[in-house]
Parts: sequence; C-alpha cells; structure tokens
Amino acid sequence: MRAVGFENPRFTDPVYHDQLSWRPGERPSRAQWEEAARKTIQDLGFGEHQFLVVAHDEWEHFHVPCAHQPGLP
Repeated sequence: MRAVGFENPRFTDPVYHDQLSWRPGERPSRAQWEEAARKTIQDLGFGEHQFLVVAHDEWEHFHVPCAHQPGLP
C-alpha cells in the first residue's frame, strides 16, 4: 500500500489508520465485525479505495485495525 501511495504527489502520508474497538468481554462474529468495518470505511469516504482490515483479540478487548489508502482506487 505505502509504495503505491507514494506514487500520488497529493498525499504526504498516503496511509490513513483507524481502529474499531469493542468493550472488554464483547466478541462480535466475523460477519458483525466485517459489516462494522465496511460501514465505517464507507462512512469515512474510503469505500472506493484500497484498504486492509485485520481482527485481533490478544488484548483485553477485541479490535479491528484498518489501514486505508485514500489517494488510490
């Protein structure tokens, strides 16, 4: 992602990061966290751009970090 993003001169930091987090003890199904990630990506305006979503539960709360490349479709 980052290598391709540097091809676009409009962006100095071509990768945007955010994270979805659930309360400790909550564990959404894969369908639930994927839908939450898709909705968030759309709401942020990144739905037509490259993105990477990975779910983790090694902390005390379940979370889904997201990386978006807003400069490229």
